[in-house]
Parts: sequence; structure tokens; C-alpha cells
Amino acid sequence: MFKLPLGILEMAFSVPFFSPVTLVGLLVSIPIVLPLLRLAESMIRASLSPSRIVPGPSGGSLFLGHLGLIQESTKGEWQEEMLKEHGHVLRYRALLGTARLLTTDIKALNHVLTNSTIYQRPETIRYALGQLIGEGLIYAEGSDHKRQRRIMNPAFSPGHIKEMTEIFLAKSRELRDILLSKTLTSEAPPSARVDMLHYLHQATLDIIGLAGFNYSFNALSDQQSDLSDSFNAVIHPSSSVPVIQILKVQVPAFRNVLVFDKGSRDVQKARSKMDSIGRELVSKKKAEVLREKMTGDDSVKKSKDLLSLLIRSNMDEAGGGLTDDEVLHQIPTFLLAGMLLVG
Repeated sequence: MFKLPLGILEMAFSVPFFSPVTLVGLLVSIPIVLPLLRLAESMIRASLSPSRIVPGPSGGSLFLGHLGLIQESTKGEWQEEMLKEHGHVLRYRALLGTARLLTTDIKALNHVLTNSTIYQRPETIRYALGQLIGEGLIYAEGSDHKRQRRIMNPAFSPGHIKEMTEIFLAKSRELRDILLSKTLTSEAPPSARVDMLHYLHQATLDIIGLAGFNYSFNALSDQQSDLSDSFNAVIHPSSSVPVIQILKVQVPAFRNVLVFDKGSRDVQKARSKMDSIGRELVSKKKAEVLREKMTGDDSVKKSKDLLSLLIRSNMDEAGGGLTDDEVLHQIPTFLLAGMLLVG
């Protein structure tokens, strides 16, 4: 039997491949090297991309590109100025030097929107959306998006939307009364200075809650709700560190590593709370729809909110319906879509 000399065995166990100092150095360098590699990749892609010939603004930071300037300006102001300067199609830089195209050309926009299988969201954007609202309609792409949209379409038929008109009118009247009271109690009646965007957000939240899943946020009455608090904590995290969030979005290797910062923990806690409330809503709606189907009585009043209509349509689907998680994730999707339309 062949035996290794004792001296070789001692060397194998006594001489490490990496000294402790070297190992620590490697671990410390990873958070620096990976973003630099990602930046280098973005710069190479940008230099080889056909979009490099498109005119656009210079400057911007190495890390944020022009996003810092966009964030600092009034919403849409920076884009409007750049379009005036460079024309209706321009190129600017986003995170880690990635190139973005901005166009107001109607034909180009129509082409992109009608060819969603070609023009899909980047993986980084989908990851960020998934962290915020789950894998709902806004997140889905390709065949998943077609499947979800097919099942959801009946809920958005003109007839069903018309039945929700009274909700819109009731909340509009409530908003009118609140604004009127502000003018009567102001320092210079009958006029008052109010933050209209704030009140429009509150009215929108109330409308989405009632029309979307028959949930009363009572935001116009300044009442708190666990669902709205959780949603706001996810969309507008107060304690998150932007650098950490950006690294997790742009560098996939960090996503399962950078999870112990306070921002990540707060968002995860809020998401868990939001999902818990959402599961209760979905479970309640499924039970209601099942009772409707078991009675078979058309005279029984059926729930008309979007979530009930979606669950009813999903139950009628012969195959390839939505999973429970996909149904659940439509709730924050409804909320985000409404907030984006307002803000």
C-alpha cells in the first residue's frame, strides 16, 4: 500500500492555501470588485450598443448616471428640458452607466407598447418590481403576462367598470367637501392653500381599496390602516440605504447577502404584513365566490370588486389559471398602478 511521507502530510495541513489576512482581504474586496465589474460591463455594452449614436446629455455621476439630476428636479422637468435640447429621442445614463432611451415619438411608443414580447423590462427592473409588489401583472412578461391579462380582462370590462362609478362619485364628493371645509376654515376665506397631490393620493387610495377589493382605507378621513401603512413602508422605505438597494438591484450576487441592513429588514417586515392581510382578503373573497356558486341563485347579490371578479374568472378557467400567489400579488399591483396614475 502506497503511503505519503509524513513530511508532505504535515506541510499539507500546516500551510494554508490562503493566510487569514489574504482571506479577509478577498472578502473585503468583493463588495468593491463586483460593482466595478458591473460598471465595466455596462460601459462596454454602452460603447457597443447601437444607441450610442443617439444624442443625449453629457455629465452625470459615475454611479448614478443622470438619475441624481432627475431626482433633484421637479417631476418631468429635466426630461422636458433635455427633449427640447436634443430632440424627441435622446439617450441618457442610469445606474452604473447603463444606457436608457427616452422618446416622445408616437409611432415609436406605439411600436414598443404593441410588441411587448420584444421590448421587455430589464432583469434589474423586474427584480426591483418583484421586491416591491410581487409577481403580479406589472411584473409578468411574455406568456405569463398574456395568461394573467387574459384572466383579468373580464374584471375590467366596460360593464363592470360602469358599476363602480358610484364609488368614484362618492369619493369625489367627499374630497370636494374636505377641500371646501379647508377654504372656510383658512386664514383668508374663501380661499386656501392645500397640497392637492396629497389629497388626490388619499382619494385614489380609498377608491382603489373599495373598487379593487372592497377594503376601506378611509384615507380621506386620515384614518390609519395596516394595509396602507405596509404598502407605504414598502414603496417609500424610510430607513433604507440607497447604496445597498442599488447594489442589490444591479449586482445579483449581493441579493442574498445584503439582507441584514435595517432598510432590507423593514421592507421585508412590511411585505410580510401586506401579504398576510392580502391572503386574508383573497381567502375571504374565494369563500364568498364559492358560496355564490354553491347556491346557484342568480338573485344573490354578487361582489363586484375587481378581486372578486378576478377570483370568479380564475375559478372558471379550465386550465392555466393564476396561482394563489399570483392572485395575492394583484393587490399591491392595483395599489401601485393607481398611485402611478396620480403621481
